[in-house]
Amino acid sequence: MTRAMKRLRAGVAHFRVCRSLCSGTPAIARRAKVLRGEGTISVVAKALQMQKQGKDIVRMEVGDPDFSTPDHITASAVEALHAGRTHYEGAGGSPSLRRAVAAYLERTRPGLEADPDKVLCMPGGKPVIFHTIAAVCEEGDEVIYPDPGFPAYETTIEWSGATPVPLRLEEASGFRFRHEELRRLASPRTKLIILCSPGNPTGGVLTREDLDCAAEIAKACNCWVLSDEIYARLVFDGQQPDSIALRKDMLERTVILDGCSKSFAMTGWRLGFGLFPAELVEPAQNLAINSWTCVPPFVAAGAETALATPEEVMAPMRLEYAARRDLVYEKLVEIPGISVAVRPAGAMYLLANVTGTGMSSAKFADRLLEEYGVAVLDGNFFGAGGDGLIRISFAQSRERLAEGCERIKQFVASLKP
Repeated sequence: MTRAMKRLRAGVAHFRVCRSLCSGTPAIARRAKVLRGEGTISVVAKALQMQKQGKDIVRMEVGDPDFSTPDHITASAVEALHAGRTHYEGAGGSPSLRRAVAAYLERTRPGLEADPDKVLCMPGGKPVIFHTIAAVCEEGDEVIYPDPGFPAYETTIEWSGATPVPLRLEEASGFRFRHEELRRLASPRTKLIILCSPGNPTGGVLTREDLDCAAEIAKACNCWVLSDEIYARLVFDGQQPDSIALRKDMLERTVILDGCSKSFAMTGWRLGFGLFPAELVEPAQNLAINSWTCVPPFVAAGAETALATPEEVMAPMRLEYAARRDLVYEKLVEIPGISVAVRPAGAMYLLANVTGTGMSSAKFADRLLEEYGVAVLDGNFFGAGGDGLIRISFAQSRERLAEGCERIKQFVASLKP
């Protein structure tokens, strides 16, 4: 046998050994297993599947407005498509879009100074959360975040290697945080504090005193703040939105998150934006360049039109949300076994306590969908602070909300011995 043949046989034998030792698929990175999905998405998928089967499902689970995007906004995007605006634009948004965002932020938050060069536009609000945490947090850091709160906070913190530190929002306090609790949780390891007002899933709005306290603590810890203000234009009963960034020396350490999805019924357009401190603009923008590059220019055209829309044009939508809130609140508080601690002051959500029915919130939500065709969310999707609660979205018509509440009443009545 020639030397070449011997080498070939030895190679084949080595390959067979390696194949036997490395059976199955290659391993994935540990960090890929850290990020979790969102419970909301699974419930939405189930509700959609039931609808496809011909079942009448009242959709009270998702924060997707039933309003259509206003025609003048859609027309701007269509015009941009016909004009050929289908090519790359700068990461973080075109100069004109960034100027439009800056002007909008200043108009809706009197006293704020928004530099267009510090605005980054992204495909939705979630990338602002992800890019902020990725830019500032690492192993050894701690991040304080609201509980119950938007699920993306906790899982992204864990992905970054930092330690999530939940700040409990309790029914008894109107789903505001206790000032002494925030002071207790804050430490030299605190790298970021996340606030959300109006809140998802709580519908609570932080007071001036709450924001003053958070600003004081953030400066004492020398940490960053992510202020999730995506529902800032959806506040009710004559209240005016406030921002921690308006406090002295806070703009330079605060990321303001906002977008078009909720205020203008543009959830599917995927256009969010952040106003970043100067030091965070480049790292956040570099994350954009290396992931999604830019927002579609025709979407940007629609967003520019939306952001310039006069307040009186969008006011009826906010008033309708307030009417829907009142309807749901008033019907739920009359159901024995269900309590609602807070009439929401903003956003499009209400948290109802179902422990009086003798059921867990998870089982309540599952059976309500399966047996009565009403989709709601288990509060545990939003953290341990949501245990025993269900989140109800009042983003549907009053007729559908009334039907959903009636079915909830019937379901609870069926549980009585």
